[in-house]
Amino acid sequence: MGSRQRPQSTAVWYLLGDDGELFCSTTSTRQKYRNLLANPYAAFLVIDPNSPMCTLEVRARVEMIPDPDNARVAQLARAYGIELAAITATPGDRYTLTLHPYRVIASP
Repeated sequence: MGSRQRPQSTAVWYLLGDDGELFCSTTSTRQKYRNLLANPYAAFLVIDPNSPMCTLEVRARVEMIPDPDNARVAQLARAYGIELAAITATPGDRYTLTLHPYRVIASP
């Protein structure tokens, strides 16, 4: 939520780690980072590309973990077929956002 407590929506790349944790990444210069500092909760929505009526919503507490060596963002880059340098060129400190679900809603 922003300073006025309004939701913010952002498309993100995500992965399930080897430990089963859902994570994505951001930098300290992004609005998403500032919003999560103020309110560390988020909703995460995935739409099945083969069946757009099938969705998965994850409501979670978000843990922001520094990623100074870009280890987690490198996993995202490999998974999405992007050069790491293209992602790490963004200014600011890099953070892994680990989602700790408290509610999961599958539809249908």
